[in-house]
Amino acid sequence: MTTAESPIQIVRTVDLAPMQRGLVASQRRHPTAPLQNMALLSHLDADVDVDRLAAAFGAVVAATDVLRSRIDLGDGSARVTVGREPARTEIVDVTRGDATAWAQQRASVPIDLRSRPHDSVALRHEDGTASWYLALHHAVTDATSSAMVFDLTAAAYQGHPIDVPSYYEWAAEAVDLTSARAAKAVAHWRDRPPAPQLAQLNRPVRSATTESTRVHIPIDDDDLVAAQARITADLAMLSDDLAWTVLMMPVAAVHVHRVSG
Repeated sequence: MTTAESPIQIVRTVDLAPMQRGLVASQRRHPTAPLQNMALLSHLDADVDVDRLAAAFGAVVAATDVLRSRIDLGDGSARVTVGREPARTEIVDVTRGDATAWAQQRASVPIDLRSRPHDSVALRHEDGTASWYLALHHAVTDATSSAMVFDLTAAAYQGHPIDVPSYYEWAAEAVDLTSARAAKAVAHWRDRPPAPQLAQLNRPVRSATTESTRVHIPIDDDDLVAAQARITADLAMLSDDLAWTVLMMPVAAVHVHRVSG
């Protein structure tokens, strides 16, 4: 069964935040791939009221505009529609032993951003325990904000009030287009000569996957020390792997430019 839902009531329509644009573009490139699904299956061994869990997540959704986003991935510029939406938490009976396989199958289907940016299901098991499957689309969350969703849901489950600042108001204020740095960037891309057309090298990817290969590349000691200094300073990110990616992507682009013109 599912929790009761009322007709969608539109609150407002806003532009995509800067970070969302890239993530939505990636999803649009592979509309049938679940690459942006941030899915987690949490086994809850305590005595959990699944109806109360569904209601708690619903309270978090109701208080968080980014979780009430709907993004149209059709032709033209994507826009975000923020609506008033109750919890979309499905409650199903699944054996504990089948929960992982069930979740893997569920996570293989991309979240439909036109209706919601999340997929929440409470799994009721035969032994009286429960699991919570929650998939959040990367366009509305990252690792840190995903943890916030779990913390807020736990607080709502315990009966605490939920008050979350508007994500879209914060995102609009965070991008100061009047700053000197922003003006310089805008001028650079406006005045930059168009890049020459390159010959087709790689075939289009038809079946995107999340698989990756780690390749070890030997680096001179001096270069390695310099690079490590950068990824712990101005290129520091959530993890060293992410920082290395930020560093190596422009290196790869420069290499391609030097060998291809």
